Amino acid sequence: MKNNNTNKKNKAAKIIIFIVALTMIISTFATFFAGKGGKKDNTKQVTEESLKNDKNNNKSQPANNDKSKAAADNKANSQITDGLKKAMASAEVKVDKNKVISNIKVNEDVNKIQADKVVEEYLKSIKEKYKGKDIQINVISKGKNVTTSNVYDNIKQPSDATLPTMSLRIEPAITNMDRHVVVTLNTKTPEKYTVKVLGKACRYAKTKGFFHTVVTTTDEAAIKKGIQVVLNK
Repeated sequence: MKNNNTNKKNKAAKIIIFIVALTMIISTFATFFAGKGGKKDNTKQVTEESLKNDKNNNKSQPANNDKSKAAADNKANSQITDGLKKAMASAEVKVDKNKVISNIKVNEDVNKIQADKVVEEYLKSIKEKYKGKDIQINVISKGKNVTTSNVYDNIKQPSDATLPTMSLRIEPAITNMDRHVVVTLNTKTPEKYTVKVLGKACRYAKTKGFFHTVVTTTDEAAIKKGIQVVLNK
């Protein structure tokens, strides 16, 4: 009887030991696989974030470089060199009864942006002197005409005598079939007006004090007739 009880106790102890050992083994495996899965997810997250950051850095860096380069190019292209200043000072000027023709001859390469800048600056120096006359300005680089700008002064709006008079500058735009039109109103408050050329609204350049737009025509007579000035309400 005593031996039977001893055997039962030994058997129960073995079962308990087996269950404990099995529990420990299962717990160990669970911890191992959980750690492996977390490491994989963490590695994946870090990798994805790294790739995203690298992509953003690579994307923004060329954009910033391109923007800086474009700004530098525009500044260089629009620069009025000492040679251009001398050419402006020694421009050939022919004065007729109602028109002035100025030829600015340059012995260096001049691009369109520079030529337009030269016209703008040169016009400031002679506009008052030849007030009331039409002005034609030609920028000639090494014998080749880069741009021709025609300026018409004291234009009136026949439809309304209360509107301010204006000066008009017409010059080639990006292509020879387009014209860049600059309208300057003879008033201290140009921002109170809206200007259209051939039905196309002009943009007001506040720092310059003029309105301008580009129209697809070379007919300057039509452009002059197609200017509309309206007082804003």
